Amino acid sequence: MSTRVNILEGFERTPFLRFTSYLTARQLDGKEGKVLFGATCDGLPAGLLAISPDKDQKSGSIKSLFVDTPLRRMGVGRLLLEKAQEFASQSHWEKLGVTWFHDALFAADIEAFFKAMDFSAPKTNSTLFRASQALLEIACETRIRESAPGITMFAWAERTAADEVAMKDLKEEHEIGDGLHMDGETFLPISEETSLGLRQDGRLAGWMIHHHVSADCVRYSSLWVSPALIGRGFGISLAIASARRQHAVANEIPRFTFLVANNNDAMHRFVSRRFQGGALDSTSKILQSEKILNHQHPAR
Repeated sequence: MSTRVNILEGFERTPFLRFTSYLTARQLDGKEGKVLFGATCDGLPAGLLAISPDKDQKSGSIKSLFVDTPLRRMGVGRLLLEKAQEFASQSHWEKLGVTWFHDALFAADIEAFFKAMDFSAPKTNSTLFRASQALLEIACETRIRESAPGITMFAWAERTAADEVAMKDLKEEHEIGDGLHMDGETFLPISEETSLGLRQDGRLAGWMIHHHVSADCVRYSSLWVSPALIGRGFGISLAIASARRQHAVANEIPRFTFLVANNNDAMHRFVSRRFQGGALDSTSKILQSEKILNHQHPAR
C-alpha cells in the first residue's frame, strides 16, 4: 500500500472534507493561515489533518484529525501528524496543541496516539455543558441584578451603530475573541432574539452573545463585562437574562451549550450550586495536550 501526505489547496480539499464535521469545515474555510493535510492510500483519500496558527502566531492548534476507519492502525495518522509537525517547525511555531472531549467515542485511543507522538499528558482545559428546557426553567426562577443606577440591559437586536463601534474598540483594547475560540466565530450567525448587551451611562459595557450552531440549538459563546463591573453580579445576570429570553422562544430553540474554562472557579461554583438534580443534559471535559517543537530538527 502506497501512502502519501500532501498539503491540500483549493478544490483538492473537496474529497477530503468528508473526514471532518460541517462546522469544522466552515471554521477552517474562514480562518487565515489554516493548513490542511490530506493522506491518500493507493491514490484514494484516506485521512485529513487540519492545523491553524493561534492568535499570537507563535504556536498552533490541531483543528481536525481523522483517518478512514478501514485504514486505522496502519500509520496514516502518524504520517499526517509528522507532516503537520514538520510544517509547524518550519513556520517557527513554538508548540502544537490539540484538544478533545474526555467522553469521545475513541478518547482512550486519541490519548494513546498523542502520547506515542510525544505530546504532554492531557489536562482539563474547560468543561462543555449541554442543556435544554429544564435549565431554562431554572433560569426563569433565578433572581438576578437586572439594573443599577446608570446601567441597563438591552436586546442585542436593538444595538446601535455606536454599540457596534464600541464593541470593536473594546475587543481590541481588551483582546477579546469573537467567541469561545481564539479563531473567532464570524462564520456562525448571532442569535439576535436571545443575545443581550449591557450599557453603563449610555455606553456599551458588556454583552452575552449566542451563536446558532444548528436550527434548534444555540451556543452561549461570548460573555464579557467591563473590568469596572466585575464582581457586581452583572456577568451572571447577563447569562441568566439571556437564558430567560431563550425560554420565551424555547419551542423554536430548545437546546443550548456553554463552555466554562477550568480556571473560572466562580462560574463552576455557580453551575454546581444552581444546576444540580438533572437540570443539565450532559457534561464533557475538554482535554488539552501539546508538544514543544524543535525548529532545528523538524519531525520526519
